[in-house]
Amino acid sequence: MYNIAMMLFPAVTMQDFVGPFEVFRHSEEFSVHVFSPQGGAIYTEGNLKIADTNSMDGLLFCDILFVPGGTGVNKIISDPALLRKIHDLGKRSRMVTSVCTGSLVLAAADLLAGYRATTHWRYLELLKIFGAIPIAERVVVDRDRVTGAGVTSGLDFALTVVAQLASEARAREIALQLEYDPNPPFASGHPRIATPETLASVEKKTQANYELRKKLMEESFAQNQTMTN
Repeated sequence: MYNIAMMLFPAVTMQDFVGPFEVFRHSEEFSVHVFSPQGGAIYTEGNLKIADTNSMDGLLFCDILFVPGGTGVNKIISDPALLRKIHDLGKRSRMVTSVCTGSLVLAAADLLAGYRATTHWRYLELLKIFGAIPIAERVVVDRDRVTGAGVTSGLDFALTVVAQLASEARAREIALQLEYDPNPPFASGHPRIATPETLASVEKKTQANYELRKKLMEESFAQNQTMTN
């Protein structure tokens, strides 16, 4: 049995979390544990309230650490004490994983340096700041690091982990149970297939957050360098 610790935090993107949670809870080879930095209630993006979570301070070990993304990662990247806790837990884990901008947290926690990794396409290049190697793929596996791209890649990510640690047969069964048979109504889910107009519109709408995240990652890296020198 693999113990997977799945992180929640204020302003998490719920789909980043729910997709993998559904996959792992359907596999008897995994025991799912949910935690947050402080414990107690949290509010996701969109103000969905999760009534109760366990505090990170009570989590000493897990086989798999999982971090989702969301606007809340900005605050985590700016919190050296929390990043240190995530770093220490990751070092005690057998596998370190993420979906979407959760990999920015892993990078800032110094858990991706020298590893191939992915994240949401809009922020992919920011992984370089902490020495990760950005790869524009849906799921990237590099040794004991598994990262998923943007939001909806969570199912792909989790099925990949199940196939790797349990069996491909188990992953195929879960995919069928969840009727994972994607057939999107619009071919615009990635820059490589979106129209130039759609891409330009999304880039414009996310530019401010991109610049903020870049600034926060650079500041976090500089602070990390100061502390280690």
